[in-house]
Amino acid sequence: MPLFDLEPSDLERRLRRAIYAEHCERLAWRTDASISTDSMIPVEAFTTRDGFASILELTPDGPLQRAWLGWAYRLSEARVNHGIRSHLVRAWRLRPWAVESPLPAQYSSRELLLRALADPERRESWTAAWLGTLQESQHAVGLLWERRRELALRAGIGELDRIESPVAEPDLWAQRLLDQSAGLASALLPRQLSGLFSAAQAENDHTAWPAQLSPRRLGELLGSPAWFEGIDVRLGNSPQPLAPSSFLRGLARLGARWADAAAARDRSWVLTHDPYGLERRTLGALFARLPLSGPWLTRVLGLDRYRAEQVRRMFLKSQLVHLRMAALSVQLRRVALGGPAQLRTLGLERWEACWGFIPARTIAGVLPRLHRDTLQRFVSLLRAASLELQLVQEFDEDWYRNPRAVEFLRSQLLLPQVCVIDDEQTAAGLARLMAELELGLA
Repeated sequence: MPLFDLEPSDLERRLRRAIYAEHCERLAWRTDASISTDSMIPVEAFTTRDGFASILELTPDGPLQRAWLGWAYRLSEARVNHGIRSHLVRAWRLRPWAVESPLPAQYSSRELLLRALADPERRESWTAAWLGTLQESQHAVGLLWERRRELALRAGIGELDRIESPVAEPDLWAQRLLDQSAGLASALLPRQLSGLFSAAQAENDHTAWPAQLSPRRLGELLGSPAWFEGIDVRLGNSPQPLAPSSFLRGLARLGARWADAAAARDRSWVLTHDPYGLERRTLGALFARLPLSGPWLTRVLGLDRYRAEQVRRMFLKSQLVHLRMAALSVQLRRVALGGPAQLRTLGLERWEACWGFIPARTIAGVLPRLHRDTLQRFVSLLRAASLELQLVQEFDEDWYRNPRAVEFLRSQLLLPQVCVIDDEQTAAGLARLMAELELGLA
């Protein structure tokens, strides 16, 4: 039976079952338990060669075709590449490395990075130890992305950007951001990885940020009960409170989960849930921008104007690192599609061009990490800045307190998910980000 002769509700039920299996698999990989050699993701009709052929017969590049192609490819790729993905998890989380300094013991690569981030006094030693563990992970990353590209070609999709990119030329926008922020980076950021970690974490800020964000506390920070009316936001765990920037990460995670909770429940699931999550990433980035606002820092946190400006400047410097890392990840994704050898060589050139130094020859593809939604993570930063500008213009600078602004955002989540945005919106977001950085860090 042709794929789309099945009942739509049955198809979506099968899709959601497969997505849940993938979710469970990813959760299992976050523990230090043994990793199964077999994928939990079931083989469904829409992940077969015939299934892809049926999807490709839908209206070309229409919302239904793009949504189904994205979900079918995502699930098929996760199952087919289970072996290399599990190898990467082992290399990152489970393989022990003997370290003599600063504390003799055996650590995983992930544990060493976390210690480098959490221990400023001994950061250089932890960072040096971590940099010696990356070769296996880098090779696995290159192999994974090479196989991802091959699978898309075999499935008849063509190049991955067809289904993964939310903008026409992601590498162009990444390069524009890097070019426009190069002067600030050269003047303000250290050419040393441990120093870059410090800047990224805003460690010189000593404001008492909340370690945990509950719905009640978040409601106080946002200033309007309308954010949580009629929806159940499942917050889960907050990011580990390593530094002040962890608060921004917590806001980003909560914004994404708020978007999940506010999404339509009575419409086509496949059309209201983007497989790469541009909308939820955008809402997360929008929430994380609140502490970059001087009025928010004074009105909500009660800081005096001088202290608020100090805090804002520290977070803007952190934002500069984050933006350039996000742009670099777009470039490294493109390089990684060519395989491990290209990632080792051309990837290293991209890293050095971005930061002006090379901490280790195995750094490209490991830092910044590459995700299947790498492009959405980058574009959402630009889109959130553009969306914030729209909210300020329509609802004033304290838009987060306005129930009409909340209703506007919730209404957008009831529509078919936006998977692609135009150049005008992207350019507006980039311009706002650059103006904000240049004025705030001058």
